[in-house]
Amino acid sequence: MMKVRESPKNNLIWAIWPQIIEQAVKMRWWIVVIVLLISGALETDRLMVLGINYYLSYNTWDAVFSLFSNGNFLLYIATTLFLLMVFDLIVDSPFEQQILNKMGSRKQWWWSKVVLLIISVMVFLILGIGISLGIASFSLPWQSHWSTGMQANPQEIYLPNDVLQTTPALAFIQLVMLLGLGWLGLGMMVLVIGILTRSSIKGFFAGISLNLLGVAIYKMLFDAPMWIQNLTLTQRMFYGFHYLENRLPIVQTVEFSIFFFLVWCGLFLWWGLSVCKKKEFLGGELS
Repeated sequence: MMKVRESPKNNLIWAIWPQIIEQAVKMRWWIVVIVLLISGALETDRLMVLGINYYLSYNTWDAVFSLFSNGNFLLYIATTLFLLMVFDLIVDSPFEQQILNKMGSRKQWWWSKVVLLIISVMVFLILGIGISLGIASFSLPWQSHWSTGMQANPQEIYLPNDVLQTTPALAFIQLVMLLGLGWLGLGMMVLVIGILTRSSIKGFFAGISLNLLGVAIYKMLFDAPMWIQNLTLTQRMFYGFHYLENRLPIVQTVEFSIFFFLVWCGLFLWWGLSVCKKKEFLGGELS
């Protein structure tokens, strides 16, 4: 009987599915859920207190923006949690060796990791946004416009006044794109550093180091040159970053940040593919 050769597409699907299962059963996801639940509840409660104190109303849009535009939450909590979830997508183990041997191609192995990272980003983003909206919906109304609280004082939502010139729906779409592409770019860097150093821990600390640079700039711990601020990945994840003054108009746009993230991801995608083709790792003699 003639043996049917498996197509690269089937090999890729075969490789991704067990890795998805392996990631899904990790207890770390419960930590993510618990932290997001607590953070969402605290932020919703803060908005309700503000509404009572200032006789203003807030809505579900405000809960999302006040959480994911808050630099302390985004850098200290959300991005750190994301790195904890994805840093070991590449790990030297018998399970990984089995996947490599089954696929027989380092190129496909790398693509399987990229797809797994994209899925992880999407799940993390859906969890974060979904939990925030879900909790807020119990106490705050759904509205198609900015709330009176947001219009009176956007700074309480960690946003500048100029945001009011756009609609909540468009701002939400832009926020999701910035977060998703930013985390994807950060994750790509972590994977590549992990392969280069043959250590997922070193990849994790590379991601943490970049995040700490964002913290230092956000907290103004040093007077970073404008070009460093403009080229720091975590800074561009802030939705409010695009409304700051004293910047070149083109650099200030959300569109430029999306382009920046795509170029970043493209470079690390190419770099990772090049490293996988040349570097011997996990003991695999593969093409």
